[in-house]
Amino acid sequence: MAIVFEGSSDGGQGWRGVSKWAATQKANLDKKNAANTNKMETMRAGLDMMKMQAKLKQQMAQATTDEEKEKIAKELEEASAGILLRVLWTTAVVDITSTLYETCQMMFYDQNVDKETRKQRAKGVKKLGEIWMDLPEYSEGEDDKKDSKKIYEEAAFAAMLETVQRKDDALHKQTGH
Repeated sequence: MAIVFEGSSDGGQGWRGVSKWAATQKANLDKKNAANTNKMETMRAGLDMMKMQAKLKQQMAQATTDEEKEKIAKELEEASAGILLRVLWTTAVVDITSTLYETCQMMFYDQNVDKETRKQRAKGVKKLGEIWMDLPEYSEGEDDKKDSKKIYEEAAFAAMLETVQRKDDALHKQTGH
């Protein structure tokens, strides 16, 4: 986003050079590609869920004992957790990306500050992006590996605790205690 702003005439830098124009075009293309990748991943996860449900439904129909049915139901639950995590992750990425985009739009095109301030904001965001991109990728060690069901349970528990805390805070504000 900072690259797009720096390469725009609204960026306050006058006539933009060919290299800034090219950088802007690349940044816009990268943004579109990331959005398309997220959409495709969401669609893949949905299709995987449908395929898995159809397969397990067929297996459930063929199961003859309660033990077999219970085993199939457990497989469905475990497989669903992994796919659900993929959908949640993709949704979170889209939400974070959208929030960052909107924030940058407000910062870079804020008419309440002068052009120099907007340019400095863009340079700062660009530098933060460069630092972020230079960070080494996290690689899981054996101790860090968790199954998707465990990750989902931990996330759900954390969300529940946060909801309870918000309700407690709201109650304390109402009662004054």
